[in-house]
Amino acid sequence: MKLKTLFFAGISAVSALMSVSCGDKEELSPTAINFDRSEATMNVGDNLVIEAVVLPPDSFSGQLAWESSDETVASVKDGLVTAIAQGEAVISAHAGDISAQCAVTVQEQKEEITIVLDRNEITLSVGGTATIQAIVLPEEYAAQIEWASSDDGVVSVDGSGIVTALAEGEADITASIGDVEAACHVTTVPVPVERVILDVASLEMNVGDKHVITATVEPDNATYRTVSWTSSDEAVATVDENGEVTAAGFGNAVITATADGVSAECEVEVIDPNALRIGNYYYSDGTWSLELDSSKEVIGVVFWVGDPSADDASLKRDHPECVNGLAVAIGGEEWGAWQSSSPWPYSETVADWIEENVVDYETIATGNGLEDNLNKIVGYNNTKAIEAYNAGHGDLYAVTAVKKIVKYRETVPAPEKSSGWYLPSPKELSLLGFGEFEGNIMDIGGGSSMIDTINAVLGTIEGAQTISNGMFWSSSEYSENGNAFYTSLPGGKPDASMSNSSVAPNVRPIIAF
Repeated sequence: MKLKTLFFAGISAVSALMSVSCGDKEELSPTAINFDRSEATMNVGDNLVIEAVVLPPDSFSGQLAWESSDETVASVKDGLVTAIAQGEAVISAHAGDISAQCAVTVQEQKEEITIVLDRNEITLSVGGTATIQAIVLPEEYAAQIEWASSDDGVVSVDGSGIVTALAEGEADITASIGDVEAACHVTTVPVPVERVILDVASLEMNVGDKHVITATVEPDNATYRTVSWTSSDEAVATVDENGEVTAAGFGNAVITATADGVSAECEVEVIDPNALRIGNYYYSDGTWSLELDSSKEVIGVVFWVGDPSADDASLKRDHPECVNGLAVAIGGEEWGAWQSSSPWPYSETVADWIEENVVDYETIATGNGLEDNLNKIVGYNNTKAIEAYNAGHGDLYAVTAVKKIVKYRETVPAPEKSSGWYLPSPKELSLLGFGEFEGNIMDIGGGSSMIDTINAVLGTIEGAQTISNGMFWSSSEYSENGNAFYTSLPGGKPDASMSNSSVAPNVRPIIAF
């Protein structure tokens, strides 16, 4: 009994010691609560779990107390936050006196917005415009669209999507609503020059003269409108950057204006006042001048410059000095039949008789082809041959057109170094009416440029007779039927379909010098 009592007494003592030891252990208290976030943004209806950790570890074994500052905005249970309505609320968790907070913003549920443009790329000429159409879904967001250009110096865009090309280059046009956007790539190219127009096509200048040529570039919105100027021969004419031409020396040059690779030309002739030119006054002493010399007697106006004896062997033989050109008389225009009476009683034409009886001069007959005398300056030969015919036939069958020429010679003596006045050939009448024509004069379509030029000069001469509009006899017969060729002026196309005796065209003397 005594031993048993001691055993239990020992156990009781140990228990007592143990109880004292356990009671001495210090209990830990929480010092902080950490959230995994301090703020959050949610859409209405969304859920969010806030993770909370109590520090120090094992200092709190109970349940945290959660609360929301506004249950109508966001509710919370055991860290699970539910967004209820748009607004703001603070979510808190408590462990005794320790707490933590998370600021929650609740927004309305965002709809998904899409933007689609009607084109992804555009090429515009500088100055051109285009409209980009944007399709926005949902449609109610369309009014919120914003337009922008990546380079406002190249392309601009207004609030309606109208794009304007300002300069050559590339840029992106963006349509956006918030973070949603769509883009169109725009390439701008220069507006090409279509043509350059000069205010004059030709210039006639004296040495030292100056003239400004005006160049117009089309279209008006061409990108590269700067005009550069060049001269084909600066010894004749120079040109500066403003198109001012300076005549430097006698001759011809071409002034060219170029913009964006497109050119226009002006032909410049720098004349020698003493040189022979169409429209020169021709005087009784065999000289000529560009300006009227009132001290001299004017007897003609130059209408062709060249060697008239090149075609006319008779002229070259009789007057080898006549290599300068042709002049038309200032008067002497008369009308009448080519021949006073038909030669048919003799069963021959004028040309027939000349071929049989005249040795010094060639026939006056010709065909109407390019290879025929129709296209040659042979009026002198023909007139001299017809004079021989007239001398052999008397007044009854004489070619009255040539008789009128002879009569004019008596009234207006010709210079010593000239052919004397004669009846022109069809080619010479063509030169008088139309000017130079390289093909068959039968193909001339008409025109009065030369007549206009000559008549303008004749109009400056007191007492001169301008060349009338009408038909003019030539000195050639048509080899097919013997009819005389005539030419209608203005123009220069001959005709030979009229009878020698039934028509009455005009006669106008000319001279080779």
